[in-house]
Amino acid sequence: MKREKFRDFLRRKVRILDGGITTHLQSSGPVADLLPESLNLFDPGRVMKTHRAFLEAGAEILSTNTFGANRSGLARAGMRGRLREMNGEGVRLAREVAGDRALVGGVIGFQERSLSPGAGGTGSVRERYEEPLEGLLDSPPDLLILETFTDAQEAIRLVEMIRESTSVPVIAFLSEGRSGTGETDRMVSESLRELERRGADCVGINCSAGADSVVRILQFAAPLCRGPLAAKPSAGLPGGQGTVPIYPERAGTWSENLLGLNRVRLLGGCCGVSPEHIRVLKNQLD
Repeated sequence: MKREKFRDFLRRKVRILDGGITTHLQSSGPVADLLPESLNLFDPGRVMKTHRAFLEAGAEILSTNTFGANRSGLARAGMRGRLREMNGEGVRLAREVAGDRALVGGVIGFQERSLSPGAGGTGSVRERYEEPLEGLLDSPPDLLILETFTDAQEAIRLVEMIRESTSVPVIAFLSEGRSGTGETDRMVSESLRELERRGADCVGINCSAGADSVVRILQFAAPLCRGPLAAKPSAGLPGGQGTVPIYPERAGTWSENLLGLNRVRLLGGCCGVSPEHIRVLKNQLD
């Protein structure tokens, strides 16, 4: 998809992203090797079922199941050498479900340097992200989605790297989980503006501590940013016991908090946001 066509797609009306792909997969049964992205290879039907649930709920962009598909994640799961295959399959599965009803966003998740051994860890942004990016672009998706970047400079350098090699549209999300202060909000908002300057087509906040924190930052960012904004909050901070976390924000409350955000053209959800959350959000927008 051309960048101008994507911008026009956002200008026409508020669009709906999907929700928490990883948490939805985790809630639907055991996840192989503690790496949800491995289901792209070993249980593709389950991944497609998740995509289909969000599509039927009203999502207009389906996110690939590739957030944690990187060298360090695959190394921990004993799956070295299958990164490009895993990301390529992630795009293919989302595309098969989306058909002509939705766009496909290829997801690249933030990688903590300290958790990435070898050349993929303390090396350059190019060393850490080049292989996941190439795996996604082999297919390719309609756009790229950079998610949960807590290091704004890392996101900025990645956007620059993407712009060197491709004109695919980019949505860049930062994540801010700390208690909000005016100074913190200002710094995050200025980073969003810088992401725009470096070539992101849409910028926003995802995950964080829930809808309230995302709304707070985007209200601060709206006067600084020139392009479309995106909100993709979690359903609150997780709790509960056992391996499957419980997220507190119910669909109605979660979606109501997102309505009326100035300049936000793209709404969706992150951890704990189910197809029901997206369905309620769509109904309220309609």
